[in-house]
Amino acid sequence: MKRRLLMFFLVLISSIGISAAQAVDSQQITGTVTDPSGAAIPQAEITVTNEATGNSRSVKSNEDGNYVVLNLAVGKYTLTTSVSGFKKSVIAGVQVDVGGKPSVPITLALGQATETVEVQAGVVMIQTTTPEIGGVITSQEATQIQLNGRNYVQLLTLQPGVSTTVASGFNIFGTYGVNGNSQSVNGIRTDSANYFIDGVDNKDNGGGGNNFVNISPD
Repeated sequence: MKRRLLMFFLVLISSIGISAAQAVDSQQITGTVTDPSGAAIPQAEITVTNEATGNSRSVKSNEDGNYVVLNLAVGKYTLTTSVSGFKKSVIAGVQVDVGGKPSVPITLALGQATETVEVQAGVVMIQTTTPEIGGVITSQEATQIQLNGRNYVQLLTLQPGVSTTVASGFNIFGTYGVNGNSQSVNGIRTDSANYFIDGVDNKDNGGGGNNFVNISPD
């Protein structure tokens, strides 16, 4: 199975420093559980299940109806919500991408808990809870796009807001491959991005920020 490259950039608004120890599974799903009138429903149990692995985790909404499920891996999820006096709600196909924190509101219908209302998430969840920016480069893009110097880091330029600059030969960070280019994401410093391969941090912070392994696009 071809490898999928996940490029994750964390941009902190009005921040002086950037943490060098960001968790890979930093994705999360948040939302509010309400009744048909819009009133908050506390103590509703929300079970989030990864559709690919079957792994699940359950949380309960607070007194304001809000819930949050932390530290999720990238993937597609099903949200099952139940509470006494309301029909069970099942929302399938919630996509969580790199750095994603989608907000998924849940409205429960009055009825018995043995009844189920199923919804297929067919629209992209707008991320309104964080200034983080994430992007996914697929295996098809990684293997079929011509790269000068066969340097996979050049694939970052497929993402919005990424620009390439020519780095000095004396620049320790960012001179990936033979062309000596470095990448800036939305104007941040070229040494302020982390690189992950299959969920593993590939950045050598102790060696000037270079990659541990500059893998082949194949």
